[in-house]
Amino acid sequence: MNGTTNTSCTTAHRTREAAVVLSAGVLVTSLGVAPASAQPLTCGTTITVSTYLTVDLIDCTGDGIVIGAPNITLDLQGHLIDGDGLTQGDGVDNSGGHDRVTIRNGRIQEFSEGVGLENAERNTVTNLSVSYNEFSGIELSDSDRNVVQRNVAHHNSEGIGLGQALNGNGSDRNTVDDNWVHDNENEGIALENGAERNEVTDSVAFANGFGILVDSEGSTHNRIERNFANSNTQQGIYVGEVTTFVRRNSANLNVDYGITAPFGAVDGGGNKARGNGNPAQCENVICT
Repeated sequence: MNGTTNTSCTTAHRTREAAVVLSAGVLVTSLGVAPASAQPLTCGTTITVSTYLTVDLIDCTGDGIVIGAPNITLDLQGHLIDGDGLTQGDGVDNSGGHDRVTIRNGRIQEFSEGVGLENAERNTVTNLSVSYNEFSGIELSDSDRNVVQRNVAHHNSEGIGLGQALNGNGSDRNTVDDNWVHDNENEGIALENGAERNEVTDSVAFANGFGILVDSEGSTHNRIERNFANSNTQQGIYVGEVTTFVRRNSANLNVDYGITAPFGAVDGGGNKARGNGNPAQCENVICT
């Protein structure tokens, strides 16, 4: 990716989003520890065994699917979970804090949050397209050691967010890898409110407000590496916390800086930026 135009990003994104949905067409024969269920689901169903979706769920007025047990998988099999655009529910709700849950392979749209985890550990959220949600496409609150990988998050307020719950605990030691986030109103990927020791790697963030943001409110020792952040309306990568490690990112054609960090931030080298609105291109990291 050379960052000179959005056309290649958009074309590649469409291919990526199609792959996210089409990859779900393979029948899953084993979905985890619990027995798998193929019973037709309705909006608001709470699942306690591994389950694969067999129909679209349309115009849900609350939650789409509620996770009700640990050690299970929800496989959407390419289907859509759709809210009514008014509800305060989540497309997939794991606010119960169930661990070792996998959520994969489908589309989620028009909820408060597409996927919401709270006080949940070792979940995997993968191969989803999450869009047109009021707040986050995927939100982790007080949730540690989860993997958010190979998702497309677009046209949300925030694409992928890691933050704190009402108890004040942040989301730590999560892996956010190989995601595409675009056309989100605020941040493509955000680490906020005490999100510590997370990794954001190999992701593409374009046409958001901020492409990738690490705030200064206790979000320490995070790693931002090998990402592309192009054509965002503010900054490609904004780092507010001095302990953040920034390495081998590319940030082009953003309205302000390509990459900005506080003085003393950990510059791992290999960052690149050009064509950004601020002629300095980067602040407190070296960009070529």
